[in-house]
Amino acid sequence: MILFSAWNRDLGVLGFLFFLTVSTPALELNSIRHSPPETGVPKIIYKSTLQGELAIHIHFPPGASLRQRPAIVFFFGGGLHGGNVDQFTIQADYFARRGMVAARADYRVGLKQGNTAAMSVEDGKSAIRWIRRNAESLGIDPNRIAAAGSSEGGHVAACTVTADGFEAVAEDSAISVKPNVLILFNPALNLWTSEMIKTLGSAGMAKLLSPNLHLSREMPPTLLLYGSADPLLAQGQQFMASAKEIGFPAELYTVDGVGHVFFNQSYWQNHTRARVDQFLSKYGYTTGESAEIPKTQTLVPSPQRSTNSTREKQIQRTGAFQTTFKEHSPLSSLGELARRMNVKLKRGENPGHQYDLAKESFYVYVPETYQPHTQFGLIVWISPGNDGAIHPAGWRELMDQYHLIWVGADNSGNEMDIYTRRVPLALDAAYNMQKLYTIDPKRVYVAGLSGGGRVSSMTAMHHPDVYAGGIFMIGVNYWKRMEAPSKKGYYWPVSFAKPDANHLSHAGNEGRYVFLTGDFDSNREQTYHYYEYGYKQYLKNALYIQVPQMGHESPPAEWFAKAIEFLDRK
Repeated sequence: MILFSAWNRDLGVLGFLFFLTVSTPALELNSIRHSPPETGVPKIIYKSTLQGELAIHIHFPPGASLRQRPAIVFFFGGGLHGGNVDQFTIQADYFARRGMVAARADYRVGLKQGNTAAMSVEDGKSAIRWIRRNAESLGIDPNRIAAAGSSEGGHVAACTVTADGFEAVAEDSAISVKPNVLILFNPALNLWTSEMIKTLGSAGMAKLLSPNLHLSREMPPTLLLYGSADPLLAQGQQFMASAKEIGFPAELYTVDGVGHVFFNQSYWQNHTRARVDQFLSKYGYTTGESAEIPKTQTLVPSPQRSTNSTREKQIQRTGAFQTTFKEHSPLSSLGELARRMNVKLKRGENPGHQYDLAKESFYVYVPETYQPHTQFGLIVWISPGNDGAIHPAGWRELMDQYHLIWVGADNSGNEMDIYTRRVPLALDAAYNMQKLYTIDPKRVYVAGLSGGGRVSSMTAMHHPDVYAGGIFMIGVNYWKRMEAPSKKGYYWPVSFAKPDANHLSHAGNEGRYVFLTGDFDSNREQTYHYYEYGYKQYLKNALYIQVPQMGHESPPAEWFAKAIEFLDRK
């Protein structure tokens, strides 16, 4: 089905818990095995569940196929509530170039499939088992499989080794679900806390799913990577103390002054990748020289407001780079956001900014064709993860094609606060980029994916004087209570305040907005009903796109292009 409409959320006895899931049988992968794609990444369904199908994306090494290659499986982070399989695309590409078969596995998470933590762990085990079962067809050494993940994804990877049970009933238990190496980026390793017990609804479950409580001499070699300011670092240090006491190989890599999920910021992405490469090389997973680490560029705008002539005198960086800014947008303080977005401040809460802008990092991509005398458009990206980079294949080329500049804040993912980080960082990005580059104010758009799509819809409606339009992909919020048709009596919660009359009128009359989902997106029903029975009555220029056969994932470039073309209509 193609819809293209132009209009304008106490396991007392664990033994009783099981989930009806069906894993795919061993697949016939000869065509892939004999001809690994040099471009493009195969996407294969590895498991079917009541909540939907789960896919694994496989990056093969370039060149001729070789048997018995090592493999690495990446699990994205998202704090039990979200995340996106694209988080580790860059790392998967890198380790494929280093001779490994690199896979990115989707798994059930609460935001997408009404999931529990137990389902996430079960899916992680299923992904490892699927890789091992299909090792011959994939050209993989079944005894050299690494599991890697970030935050909750790191927790899932660790639990494939430490958590007994949690296996799909229809799978072959004779095939091991345990990886041979663990690479854990800022993982959660102890859920045995009052907060997590409350979240999981079961003290027993929290204990079973706490890797630090189940470590043994049988643990595989493990690399932990944390920022020194990450509150989860203490759990990593506890892991290391146990490793030393018990006697299994483990290493801890820490970076001073950075917080949670720092590894996907462009600068640290290169360094952490090299550190992981070094660790894997020690165990025979990579060989030869690792790729050179590129230097990071920095761009800091002048504090004075730039004119066209002063822009021409400034260094106009092009390409992809990381930057910092110094000057806040007048609209980005917490007090101003509380006023405009009708958010109540907590007693004693500082109405100023809750972060030091000069220490925040932003990913920027400027097409090489940019010239100061020509106006370009601007996409302000709100990511579901904690880096602002362009990950999906073909999207960067669209920036070139449509003369668009991209900017996205790091450390602004779903785990971060909407009003103290996600919305204000986006406003700061838009403000500073318009001072540095010649930007057409009628082509300043805010866009986001999943949780980022939800936040982008909120700030777009409250800031139509900043953003001329928005693209809300596989996630959107609305200001009215609405019943979910498929769940009689269940109402999607109100997630933000209705914009005031002036801003809503501005958005409705002058803004352009795209609501993009997919046939199999877990947020499809909500996106459609928010558009059809909510936004449509206020917005003169709105487009609903339902991508055929697409799930909860980044849309292919050709569908993102349709969204851009709609926004660019005069």
